[in-house]
Amino acid sequence: MPKTTETNPTETQPSTETSAVKAVIQHVENIKETLKGVLKEFGEVMDGLKQLEKEKRASDKEMESVREKLREIQAVRI
Repeated sequence: MPKTTETNPTETQPSTETSAVKAVIQHVENIKETLKGVLKEFGEVMDGLKQLEKEKRASDKEMESVREKLREIQAVRI
């Protein structure tokens, strides 16, 4: 009589659970890496916005200076 090997469903379950856990861990690691990239991009956007704000203040100051000079010129009577 040939021997039949019975597979116990509980024996394969730990392996399946382990691979599922590993897959979840890998997925979480991928999410972490993606978020790191997003945070880096946000940082770059913030740096750009700060630079724009600085340039705008300088432009506003320059425009105010030009307006003041124009008022001085307009006040001169010939």
